[in-house]
Amino acid sequence: MKRSTFLLLLALSLISCAAPTTTIKILNTPKANLSAYAKIAIADFQGNTDAGRLVSGLLTTELAKSGKFQIIERAELERIMKEHALEMSGIVDEQTAHECGLIVKVSALIFGEVSAFEAEDKDGARTNRTTSWTGDYKRDATGNIIYWKSANGQLIPQKEYRENLQSEPYLIRTAFVAAGFRVVDIATGQLVASKTARKSYSATAEGLAKIEKLPSKPEILDELAEQAVHEFLAEIAPHYTQHTMKLEKGNKLGIQLAESGLWQKAQEIFADEVKAHPNRPEAHYNLGVTLEAQGKLKEAENEYIAALALKPKDLYVQVIRAIRQLTEPQ
Repeated sequence: MKRSTFLLLLALSLISCAAPTTTIKILNTPKANLSAYAKIAIADFQGNTDAGRLVSGLLTTELAKSGKFQIIERAELERIMKEHALEMSGIVDEQTAHECGLIVKVSALIFGEVSAFEAEDKDGARTNRTTSWTGDYKRDATGNIIYWKSANGQLIPQKEYRENLQSEPYLIRTAFVAAGFRVVDIATGQLVASKTARKSYSATAEGLAKIEKLPSKPEILDELAEQAVHEFLAEIAPHYTQHTMKLEKGNKLGIQLAESGLWQKAQEIFADEVKAHPNRPEAHYNLGVTLEAQGKLKEAENEYIAALALKPKDLYVQVIRAIRQLTEPQ
């Protein structure tokens, strides 16, 4: 058998032996669900003026994109505030947020502060030591070239090397963003959600070519601000996260359907497998994965428990623990 053919068959066998996996989207329940609030206003955040407007703007955009909230447009909010001789920047605590919310007639108001929004560079140069051939050979006291004998007995002249010192610039770029988010229920004046998100960045580049490829400081700060906003959104709005799930050995068609994301059809296949082989833990587990992928969390948990009862296995324990974190109150 040719070597190339052997390697191809080996690769195919390894792929076939690898445990199948699939990716599922899981709807995560937020700690403070704001879905019940019909209308929400977002004030400019305190701190650095530009940073405060950036964060409140990003938050407004993301909440509007979710389609789960009715957001008061910034222009409309400013118009109402000016009519009552109020400033957006004057919303600094629960009381002022409550008063503003009553005026603009919203269910909840989000405000906060950007306490850090900074990026800096530290540059310098490092000395690198290299060696290069001088073009000459080592010589003895009489000026004759010095040779060394190779393993096969060949005489090879010893090259003369020199040490070179080269200075290469480097740049360390760091950035840090910290933003505090607070949500006030206008009907009660109570704080219903609070989150401080801290995001940082650090990268070192050596040599002009790599330094030029670093993202700019404004780009980094914008990205960190967006990360902070997304961290807060995870606290207040239902959101999906993707998880890679292992599939156990079982019905090949069911596995192929699951890998393709055809959950309902995969569920039917694995349900039939469970009926035919009720004592096969792998069938219960695979059925559980298809149910979880469709948001049927309680049914999925029951199948995982059935698999664990038939065969104690770390994988089954892990999925039960993970699904209970989604279904049990925080």
